[in-house]
Amino acid sequence: MVSYEELKLHGKIKHIRELKNLTREFVADELGIDTRTYSYIESSKSSITVKRLFEICTIFNCSIEELLSFSSGNIFNFNVKQEKGNQGNNINYQEIKNEKDLYQSLVKAKDELIEKLKEEINLLKKTNK
Repeated sequence: MVSYEELKLHGKIKHIRELKNLTREFVADELGIDTRTYSYIESSKSSITVKRLFEICTIFNCSIEELLSFSSGNIFNFNVKQEKGNQGNNINYQEIKNEKDLYQSLVKAKDELIEKLKEEINLLKKTNK
């Protein structure tokens, strides 16, 4: 069940940060602000500018659309890396694309092999008649 807090932008920012295992200190440091100021953003004690929202999305490695449409029903799958002494997540989209391309080429090769084997079976059936 989605809480009212998650529906608000500030709650979404906090929830995504927690899902990515990022500390408030890490995000604040990346934004160039102190931890208390960042804490005010997450607790909606401070308003957030569009510029700051874009900066947060860059740190979270997500788009504005992903952040705004976030709900706890979303499933995230992130690779975790150690950065600047804090645990953070990086997604290497090129690596994912390479893996996808490899998978597709393997599936294509499998399909071609199946077709050749079917042809061979049919040929063997004809010769055995």
